[in-house]
Amino acid sequence: MVHAVRDISFDLVPGQVFGLLGPNGSGKSTTRHIQTGLLEASQGSVEVNGVPLDTHSKLI
Repeated sequence: MVHAVRDISFDLVPGQVFGLLGPNGSGKSTTRHIQTGLLEASQGSVEVNGVPLDTHSKLI
């Protein structure tokens, strides 16, 4: 089994600049798709502004 994203966690504060960098195939696009509700996470949880993503889909 191939894991596109595994063991990732980060917290951001207002005004902070954040960049997600990595080589091709490291899961950057998959992470962004999960964060925006375009793709469902198979495990774990996602919160955007303190709101669990599974209770409010497609935040974009």
